[in-house]
Amino acid sequence: MNTFLFVILYCIHRFHGERSISAIYHLLKGKKSSQTIQDAKLYTLYPLFGIFPTIAREDLQEAVNYLLYHNFINQSEERYSVTEKGVNILNEWIKANPLPHSLNGWEYRDKWMIFWKRYTLITQTISNLIRGNGNFIPIQYDFEIQLFVKQFLKMWSKEELAQKLKVETELILKNQPQLQANLFVIQLSGYSTAGNTIQQAARKWNIDSIWASILFQACIHSILHTLKAEPSKFPVLSSICNDLISPMTQLTKTTQTTMQLIQKNYTIEEIAVIRNLKESTIEDHIVEITMNFPEFSIAPFINEEQVREIQEKMYHLRTKQLKKIKEAINKDDISYFQIRLVLSRMGDNVELTRTSKR
Repeated sequence: MNTFLFVILYCIHRFHGERSISAIYHLLKGKKSSQTIQDAKLYTLYPLFGIFPTIAREDLQEAVNYLLYHNFINQSEERYSVTEKGVNILNEWIKANPLPHSLNGWEYRDKWMIFWKRYTLITQTISNLIRGNGNFIPIQYDFEIQLFVKQFLKMWSKEELAQKLKVETELILKNQPQLQANLFVIQLSGYSTAGNTIQQAARKWNIDSIWASILFQACIHSILHTLKAEPSKFPVLSSICNDLISPMTQLTKTTQTTMQLIQKNYTIEEIAVIRNLKESTIEDHIVEITMNFPEFSIAPFINEEQVREIQEKMYHLRTKQLKKIKEAINKDDISYFQIRLVLSRMGDNVELTRTSKR
């Protein structure tokens, strides 16, 4: 089995038969819907969020069919669960190929690729300019990336930038596993040198190209995490991504607008009117804020007694499915929105194998 099949099997296992294959598709593709975002956190799948942005439904279905045919999973209507055979082979794979701890698709979705494109164009440009070659074909054609790099290069002399970039890159890569650092370096282009593709790099080290892609993304995620934590230690690298790693960038743009209005003490109803959106959409934004900001208070939307009752039902039923929890509570004064808030606040710390708190 290849890495892609194991990733699908892993997702099915994490979902515990409570989500459909479509949920896996949206997760791996990085769909920025409230449901997918909550699933990523609730089922501890946020490292894999958006790691396959070009995944096709046909590829996913083909993988599911393979897993069914080989008895690694069972199907019940539109839900799937992992068989004992599937659990055993999955555990073997995880033991041999543990997901990198630095992999965090949710936090660095989109951002890692922007950083990589900026970095690679900067290094290519500097490599050529210090050798007097101003006539080269840029490896990045994205207008926004090219504009950023042009502005960035005005801040330094080319000799100073080349030296600082080299020193900081070597320093930050020392913290990476050797294979991940190699995957980073081998893809760089410079003067009279073309970088390898991830597929070429995978063949060089005799590994699955999907696994190589995961390791490479984990490397960039780790770098961004370090730059976020120690910007003063890496002034040049940090200046390439400062606008990508601020806390507010964790939220979608529309949610950022809602958060600003909440901070001004507007109610859900008032925000919906101001923004000409449905109240349910504003509720989605609040759930997203709750997941990303532990200090955000949910008290205006739910009282402590309601929180306890939702938690009790969840532990008793051993489920994270909203419908089952809602039906078990059977009270009009506790809404799906409030259940989602509680689950979001608990995040991936929810342990369903514990006994009820009764």
